[in-house]
Amino acid sequence: MTKKTLILSCQQPTEHLQLSHRNFYEQKEEVAVLQEELLGRLVGLARGLYADEAFADTHKEMIGGLFASIFTEAFFPDFVLNAIEEAKAAKLLLTPHCAMCGSCSRTHDYDMKEMYQNDADTRSFKSLILLGLQGLAYYTYRLMAFGYEDQEINDFFYRGMFSIGEEWTKQEYMPIIVELSRLSSHCLALLKTACEEKKKNLPWNEEETIFHWYDAKDVCRFLALLHNGEKDFDFGNERPLFLSPFVYGSLCEEYNLTHA
Repeated sequence: MTKKTLILSCQQPTEHLQLSHRNFYEQKEEVAVLQEELLGRLVGLARGLYADEAFADTHKEMIGGLFASIFTEAFFPDFVLNAIEEAKAAKLLLTPHCAMCGSCSRTHDYDMKEMYQNDADTRSFKSLILLGLQGLAYYTYRLMAFGYEDQEINDFFYRGMFSIGEEWTKQEYMPIIVELSRLSSHCLALLKTACEEKKKNLPWNEEETIFHWYDAKDVCRFLALLHNGEKDFDFGNERPLFLSPFVYGSLCEEYNLTHA
């Protein structure tokens, strides 16, 4: 049987059309604003961990927050608001002294608008990392629901979100993407094993050949496939707006893909 080419599509996924509890378009702007605040607070949570080399059991807030930042899963504003409050409480647990000090910006929350003002390549690296982390959080959340956890994956969320708030060189972001690819592969393998043990269906279709650039879950699976050595991709004639030519070329070079 001939192996199918995996198509990377720039079209928005349409799964939100199946949601009927509230009008998607009425809620979109309200929830999107809250999700941007949530993501900024999660960067602050990651900064809190790195600032004082602190340790606390806050990975559930980090993963849950990233899970809530995926729109089709966080349909109600209250769900996002709750995640914001949990992120605030988690950072206070990590760095209680910072709430009373405020003399430095080491643990400040991040304004996501700053990311949009970065140069095209930095913004592109950060966007790809963020989408991958959101997808990884989705699958990690599902893994946790089965009672499984992986400390290496949990720890990486902090490193990844910390990078979103930093102004690094282009060369410093690529190792984050490589590690994200490896851990995405690791997480999906763990989840597949868990589903087999629990006799549950996989939360993805292994026969699916179309991956959407704007679906965080698909980006996570795409990165996992890159780590696994998959090369049979059709990038099409259109790149997503967030993926700059330099970052696209860096992916092709790192994983020895055909540069379309």
